[in-house]
Amino acid sequence: MNRFIPLLLFLLATTACTQSRDAPHLTLAAASSVSQAMESIVKDFTGETGIHVDITTGSTGVLALQLREGAPFDLFFGADRETAEQLANDGHLDRETLRTYAVGELVLWKPRNNLPELSQPRDLLGNAWKKRRIAIANPETAPYGRAALRVIRQLDTEGLLTDRIIPAGSVRTAWQITQSGNADAAFVAVSVLGKEGEAQTLRLDDFQDSRIPHKMGISTDTKHRNASERFAAFMKTETAINHLLHAGLNTPP
Repeated sequence: MNRFIPLLLFLLATTACTQSRDAPHLTLAAASSVSQAMESIVKDFTGETGIHVDITTGSTGVLALQLREGAPFDLFFGADRETAEQLANDGHLDRETLRTYAVGELVLWKPRNNLPELSQPRDLLGNAWKKRRIAIANPETAPYGRAALRVIRQLDTEGLLTDRIIPAGSVRTAWQITQSGNADAAFVAVSVLGKEGEAQTLRLDDFQDSRIPHKMGISTDTKHRNASERFAAFMKTETAINHLLHAGLNTPP
């Protein structure tokens, strides 16, 4: 009977390899403001379903351009509503799958250092901050950068901050630039700060652009429609919602 054991092990190994090759492999595009949450969500999704997921992160505009140019994204998770809507209008996302999956928050942040404290956003216009540099995500490609620029224009009607703004590739990069000392403060998403941002964060509740709805959708070119729909459905589960909340994102009502 022992002579059959090697054959059985061979058959089991062959079956496992075949299943591994046949298992769908998803690629999703995720705005940098949600990258931390998405990493945790993907880990739990893969553990539950066995479906492997790769994440490409970056600014929403850059990811949208990559999708338009043929990047093999199965799902798109932007940091605004407008980009996903436009991608659907242009035939790159399935309009029936569009959904607001999170709401981000723009804040003003400075690291712990010897620079003057900020008690309100208007302090950026004071003498103590007269020559200090302020990082924001690139408004041309990043929704948080556009929102930051609108807040700055409301705050600074005389254009005093214009020459002190440092544009970064993404909202996460804006935070990294400031954390490294190459900028003195930054307008960033709460979700990129983690625990480090709590004591140095100024909320922007008086500015209507401080809350930013995030929209997602499934690519019209996906070759893994069923697996993509499973991931989209998983985003509505308590597990996924808890990861979003833990990362500092809100969920839509």
